[in-house]
Amino acid sequence: MTPDEFVLIKCFDSKEGVAAFVPHTGFEDPSTPPDAPLRESIELRTLVFYDE
Repeated sequence: MTPDEFVLIKCFDSKEGVAAFVPHTGFEDPSTPPDAPLRESIELRTLVFYDE
């Protein structure tokens, strides 16, 4: 990913019939060049409440 890209992982939804949990992980990629820039990440958790 580049600095202007992001991944949104929806981890929980209380509504019936909607995906409740999403597995995710990290790993070392042996094919990464030794001079590749280091990866940076940040985690932000947000609660959203709304009425339909």
